[in-house]
Amino acid sequence: MALAVVGLDYAVAPYVRFPILYLLPIAFASWYCGVWPGLLLAVTMPSIRFAFLTTMDRPWTLSQAAVNGSIRIVVFVLFALMLARIARQNAQLTQEVRTLAGLLHMCTFCKKIRTSEGEWQSIDRYISAHTESRISHGLCPACAHEHYGDVLHESGTPPAKRSKPS
Repeated sequence: MALAVVGLDYAVAPYVRFPILYLLPIAFASWYCGVWPGLLLAVTMPSIRFAFLTTMDRPWTLSQAAVNGSIRIVVFVLFALMLARIARQNAQLTQEVRTLAGLLHMCTFCKKIRTSEGEWQSIDRYISAHTESRISHGLCPACAHEHYGDVLHESGTPPAKRSKPS
């Protein structure tokens, strides 16, 4: 794609002053291949254009073409860096979503969760660290009956009919 864009630019140069199509191969290289391929295209493509301009009958001086080429390189390098960073952040967020949406390994007895690093964390700590949720503890009626049934029956109020404290 980069060669096609440079070839098209050569066919219409030197009168098209800002080859906006250069952004496409730089964007694809930065997003899919990483920062270094994006930077390589960001520097190489304007340099090739500058070399073409030195061989053509151009409407501006060599120093003006050099300044113009330098500005393009700076803009394209910044674009490649920004897009590579966004791609990296997108990959990290996708991984976090997979971690949260995927299967969690939980101990049958203590209910701790194994993290992707192999560390075992309490479920409270894991959920607090990986989501925006806050944990509040309570006691469901079945567990209240199983663990505190004798205390609840001594008070004379069955567990199902007890009112919740306010």
